[in-house]
Amino acid sequence: MHVDFFDKDGMPYRLIHNNEALTLEEILKLNDIPISSVEVSEAENGAYRTRLLYNTIFKSFKSIPVERVPSKAGDSPIYYTKQFIGFDESGALKRFLFDMDRDGFGDYIQSTFSDYTLKKNLVEKGDSILFGFSGGTDSTTMLNLLKSTQHLPDYDIKAVTVGNLGGTPDKAKISDACAKYGMEHEFIGDNEIITAFNLKYGVTQTIDSLVRSEKREFAVTTLQHMLVRMLEIKREEGGHNKIMMGLERETMINAALAYMLSGEQVAGVSRKTDGENTYIFPLLSLLKKEEQAYIRLAMPTYRDLDVNNATDARRYSLYESGYRGLIMLLAGHLLDVFPGIDIYLENSLEKIVARSRSSLEFAVCSNCGGRYISVEDTETNMCAACSTLKETDLI
Repeated sequence: MHVDFFDKDGMPYRLIHNNEALTLEEILKLNDIPISSVEVSEAENGAYRTRLLYNTIFKSFKSIPVERVPSKAGDSPIYYTKQFIGFDESGALKRFLFDMDRDGFGDYIQSTFSDYTLKKNLVEKGDSILFGFSGGTDSTTMLNLLKSTQHLPDYDIKAVTVGNLGGTPDKAKISDACAKYGMEHEFIGDNEIITAFNLKYGVTQTIDSLVRSEKREFAVTTLQHMLVRMLEIKREEGGHNKIMMGLERETMINAALAYMLSGEQVAGVSRKTDGENTYIFPLLSLLKKEEQAYIRLAMPTYRDLDVNNATDARRYSLYESGYRGLIMLLAGHLLDVFPGIDIYLENSLEKIVARSRSSLEFAVCSNCGGRYISVEDTETNMCAACSTLKETDLI
């Protein structure tokens, strides 16, 4: 396919890899141009004429100057490159590339984690923290960082796994991981979950029924609420003042995008509170890609959960939600086009939360006893999760 490109003003515009072997979509993708930003028409000779609807970004994006910042010892090979687009001291836009060797990357991850935790006051002296530990990559990475990072204040911590809602059913694996780091651990069984939510059936049957029901798009958020509610119950029983969960930085980006698309109120970013419970998310300091690179470096023998058995396969299918998947896909594209956009999104979301915090009102669910953001037009006295369970005849 041959394509003639023109800018918004009708002037010829040269793009890389414009050859017969590539489709129009492939050429645009190679040049970081959204297909929605071009007008395509077919010429008489069978060639295509494409006009860019916007000039500025296409002409400047590729020309953003690059500054490489070595962070490695001697001639050690590069292990990881951190990239973001930002402003230099003169206010000019620049693409920064930080090349790190293995030692430099490990130091970067640990310092980023501790600096973020201290800056946001997530862990404070004297805290008694309940840690939601699933045994997966996120929570295992955070367990390692909590025990290997210096400069955090003195605090007490206990790990809790919410059975089939938020962890592998392999109790031995969970217990061994916590014991390795000298952390107390408790496993919440199905009977406690059934009692807390007045479930008609077992936890496994409840999950399967949700996934097969007309409310399957709400299965993920329903089970996440159930998991968090069980941690809240354990926090109250143990007298802990904070709940810690291992959500990585993409979760924050997804939350920011979901807020912009829905307008629903948000209770917090790296720290949330409903007036009774305080949740902290130190792992929001790290992108998933950084977390994966770190765990390969710090824990080379670690293996993620096996998804071959029925329980794990079912849990994996929960995260195939169409709407949720689209937001995650959008977040990935934004990070590709604008490395560092997460910093701007986080700052923006924190300002929004700060302005709206005083107007937040929480109600208490009549079924599970959990607190949820009250909405004026809500006819039920249940949280969204319990309403879903009620509508699917599971409670």
